[in-house]
Amino acid sequence: MHESKFICYNGEYLHAGEPCLLADNRAFRFGDAVTEDIHAYGTEPQFLSWHIERMISGMKLLSMDIPVHYTTETFGTCISKLLTKNLIFGGAAVYLTVFRDSSRLFVPEHNQVSFILDCQKLESNFYELNPKGLVIDVFGQAVRFRHSFSTLRSASTFLFIAAGIHNRQNGLDECVLMNDKGNIVESSCSNIFLLKGKSVFTPGLDEGCIPGIIRRAMIKVCDESEFRVNDRCSLSTRALEEADEIFLTDAINGIRWVGAYKQKRYYKKTTQLLLQKLNEYAFGRHQ
Repeated sequence: MHESKFICYNGEYLHAGEPCLLADNRAFRFGDAVTEDIHAYGTEPQFLSWHIERMISGMKLLSMDIPVHYTTETFGTCISKLLTKNLIFGGAAVYLTVFRDSSRLFVPEHNQVSFILDCQKLESNFYELNPKGLVIDVFGQAVRFRHSFSTLRSASTFLFIAAGIHNRQNGLDECVLMNDKGNIVESSCSNIFLLKGKSVFTPGLDEGCIPGIIRRAMIKVCDESEFRVNDRCSLSTRALEEADEIFLTDAINGIRWVGAYKQKRYYKKTTQLLLQKLNEYAFGRHQ
């Protein structure tokens, strides 16, 4: 895996191995930060305006100051320069973290912020479907509670980390998180879509899921592909057993198809078609 030689800290390009944060950093101490994982190709980030829109929304929710230069244009330039300095011109994962600068006190003295950009080369330039279907199950150790912070993409990810460890310990590729109503929310690191005939279902944001960038793109792709899309669903685990196909979406991988849930097995024919349409939408690329 290609390791980055440079990071971007508040617009300055520093060697990745050099320390730039103090021990009282609030992202480290309290998880007081918002994050975005962004796919890029040829030094151009995909769906960047949507990422920045979601980031700004999260900053507002956390009462962070929003500098006037925190724009799509600013971050687009920084990302392009960072990828160029790291000699990454194919597929890349870019990690953006915005954190509050205040002191080590629990309640911040002010709301000024800083940002860090890091990046990593990907094996594929575009979104590719996983060769083998994912094996999934339900995560039963904890639930996602529905509240105004449920949709926040922050640095506080302990539930998702616990779910990821659960996957590894139980021989799973992914697990499905449930909310306090007993409905499906998302997976440990992705939004979830269910296909039944020409209908597409995904949990609504009021169920507590993160408003994923590729979730948003897939809703548009499905709409334009004459599928019946319901993006405000309340779905029980029974829906998993009744689906023809299931796929997961995230900004770095695009789409990953699910092959098995308990005793149920799934196809990927329609998911493969939707992947092609997603690549066309994201990259203007016909496969």
